[in-house]
Amino acid sequence: MNCVFCAKEPIWGFVIELVEDGTEELIKSESSFAFGSGQSVVLNEQGLLVMEDESAKILFAARRIGQIALDEKRRRWTNLDSGESFETEWDLSIRSPWPDGKWQNEAGKSNIRLVETARWRKRPMTPLDLDYISAPLTRLFEASVAIGNPVIWT
Repeated sequence: MNCVFCAKEPIWGFVIELVEDGTEELIKSESSFAFGSGQSVVLNEQGLLVMEDESAKILFAARRIGQIALDEKRRRWTNLDSGESFETEWDLSIRSPWPDGKWQNEAGKSNIRLVETARWRKRPMTPLDLDYISAPLTRLFEASVAIGNPVIWT
C-alpha cells in the first residue's frame, strides 16, 4: 500500500520537544504546558522557560535540565549548563500504561515516573507527526470503500 503519510523524510518545519536524557522518551512537545501561581512553563525555541505571567519575565531557562524531588510536592530544576536552579511544584515526568495496558490501576493511580535529566531538542517534522490525524481518517475512508457507503462532508 502506498501511503503519503508513511514517509520518514522531513516535510516542513520543526518539532521542539523535551525528552528524557538517555532514553529519548518524550516528556512534552512545544507549547505552554503548566500554569498557576502567576507563572507559566513554556517550551519553545529558547528551551524550557518558567515565566511570570504578568511581566513575561523569565525566571528559569534551560535546554538541559536536572530534576530532584525536594519533598512530595516540590522539585528543584537545575540548568545543567549554567548551574542555575529553580524550585517548583511542577514535575517533569513521563506517564506510561501499567503492565496490564491500563492507564490507571485498580486504586485509580496513574503510572508516573519523575525524570532525573531532560533535554530540549529540535527535529524536522515528518508525516508521522500527523499520524494522530491521518490514521483515523484512513480507517474511516477504508471502511467507507469496504461497505460501499460514501463519506459525505456537510
